[in-house]
Amino acid sequence: MGAAAHPLIGLHATDPASVYLSAWARVDGIHHADIDAALYEDRTVVKHLAMRRTVWAVATELMPVVQAAASDNVAAVQRRNLARDVVRAGIADDGERWVSQAEAATLAILARLGPTAGRDLTKQVPALQAKIGPVRGTRHSLRAWSPGS
Repeated sequence: MGAAAHPLIGLHATDPASVYLSAWARVDGIHHADIDAALYEDRTVVKHLAMRRTVWAVATELMPVVQAAASDNVAAVQRRNLARDVVRAGIADDGERWVSQAEAATLAILARLGPTAGRDLTKQVPALQAKIGPVRGTRHSLRAWSPGS
């Protein structure tokens, strides 16, 4: 799997099936279990948000290059948008502070537990349970849900 992702820099992985389809199209004889092992056991390939806010499967050793070339700007924009939407949704008055606190809590859990599934991380960090989305019938309105509301 890493052999396919490395020369191409990455494989499209936004849809759950697309990483498998991309690998099967490029690596003769690769099986579902091989791809799962690369992603979830060996961690030779990681899923990563990069250019055009698309998820890519990238060889682990290429992550510093991909991060600098295609993800730093995406991350900055997404952080600003999240902080703005947290305020608009009424979750917090200071969106940047809320994001920073959620980030710190998440990093602390990851430092303690190591690699952790998203669903397990969400259980450990209540801020990650907050939901922001459009209200049905309106174009720009936001609704919010946060733990305890």
